[in-house]
This record gives sequence, structure tokens and C-alpha cells, in this order.
Amino acid sequence: MGASKNVAGARVPATYSGDAALRKSERKGPQYDDTRESALREDLVAERSVVTRPLLEGGEADWEYEIREYVPGERNPIVFFDVAISGEAVGRIEFTLRDDVVPRACENFRCLCTGERGRTAEGAALWYKGSRLHRVIPDFVAQGGDITKGNGSGGVSIYGAPFEDETFDLRHDRRGTLSMATTGGANTSQFFLALRPCDFLDGKHVVFGYVSAGLEVLDLVEDVGTTQGRTRAQVTIANCGQLA
Repeated sequence: MGASKNVAGARVPATYSGDAALRKSERKGPQYDDTRESALREDLVAERSVVTRPLLEGGEADWEYEIREYVPGERNPIVFFDVAISGEAVGRIEFTLRDDVVPRACENFRCLCTGERGRTAEGAALWYKGSRLHRVIPDFVAQGGDITKGNGSGGVSIYGAPFEDETFDLRHDRRGTLSMATTGGANTSQFFLALRPCDFLDGKHVVFGYVSAGLEVLDLVEDVGTTQGRTRAQVTIANCGQLA
């Protein structure tokens, strides 16, 4: 760990190396607004660090953070979507990713939540922020993650090429299971949330996480779905990132 440096007017410790995301702190205020948060993210994300929490509070101390390395598999990450319907914020959905069972799919989803991998060679942002849940069928699924075309016909993984199914050990055994939306095991960025237990999908789609908070927000998403899957109002991932 090297010397501290100045970021957006704050002394921030130099970072460990490692494959990691910048955690978005939930603490905001006059000392920590969205503009400064963005500046902090842009400066640190290339170094793949995790800002886990403020060390001190009050005045300039709001801008001192603990930095640590993120090691894939060290723990099961928690990520989030801030959801908007027709442009209006409706709440947050949090996901626990089963990195201990499905590490490759989890790392793909985690990085697409943080946006830390930048852009593809073609210029597409590897980030779910601003993308839509384009297909919602009540009592079945809510699908999204098409970050290239937005209509379910596209998608790209952080690995460049689509990646194969890892394991079918986890089951669609509850409302809020998080699975890869695949075509012949060619996984990209598309995912779906089961809106009820769907055991008939077991062995066909890889489950890699589940909703750990915000099922009431998923209820609101389901309410704008149709039997054909086309939503009656636009459902957008207004923001997303990693919490732990």
C-alpha cells in the first residue's frame, strides 16, 4: 500500500491491487454529494479498489475512506439495482450473489453492476445502469440486461465472448431467484428474476443469486408486466452498484 493521494479535495489512501469494484457508500450529505462521488469513482475504479466505509465523520473527515482489495470468492457479494418506472424512482432491489457456487456468472453480474470494466471494443458500456427490464410476465419472470440493444436480442459479457453454463446446483425454488437468460448455454449480460418458484427451469438456466431485500419493489415491477411480456410502463435500472 502506497502513500495517500488527493481525490476531489480529499485525502484518500492509496489502493491495493486486485480485481475489485468501488463500493458506493450509502452515506451522503453536504460533504458527499453525487458529483464528488462520481469523481471518486472515476479516480479509483481503474485501480480496482473497494471503498468500504468512511473512517471518520464530520468536516473533512467525511472524505477519509478505508480501501481494501476485493478477492473473488472471499465472500458472496451484495449488489443492488435502483429501479425507476416511467422515470419515477420506486425503490431498491438488493441481490446476494452465490459466488461460492457460481463464480464466473457472479463476477460477470457484479462487474456489470459496478461498471468497472468500462466499454467493449465496439463502445458499448459494460454497465447495467440505464438499461431496461424489457420483458415482464406476471407470475413468471422479469428479464433484463440487454445492454447493447435493449430489446432482448442483444447482450455482451465482461469476458467478451459468451460463456458456458457452470452448474445447475442452485434451484429456482423461490420468488426472486436470479438466473442467466441463455440461448444454448451462451451466457452474456441478460438475466431474469423468477416471480415465483419455477422448478421446470432447473437444469436449463443457471441460478447464481437471489433477491435479499426489496421484494416489494419487484412487486411493483410485476404490476406493469403483461402476459405477452411487453411492459405497460418503462422499467429502468436507474442506478446500480455493489454494497458488500
